[in-house]
Amino acid sequence: MDAQMKVDRCITRLLRQYPFWGSLTLGFEIQPSNSIPTMATDGIRLFFNPDYVEQQDEEILCTVLAHENGHK
Repeated sequence: MDAQMKVDRCITRLLRQYPFWGSLTLGFEIQPSNSIPTMATDGIRLFFNPDYVEQQDEEILCTVLAHENGHK
């Protein structure tokens, strides 16, 4: 599974299990970026490092994704 697909699966999981966090995530423009080590946001876009995403299990990845919403 590629990195974008893993991110998409986590967004779906957040929407199902934690609708508040999932709905916030939908407001981001999601972009891959090799210039950051993990994930980051500027409040409008959510950037993810594809190599980092591919190395993480889904539980950790979804937690980090939800965490980024706190920076919105």
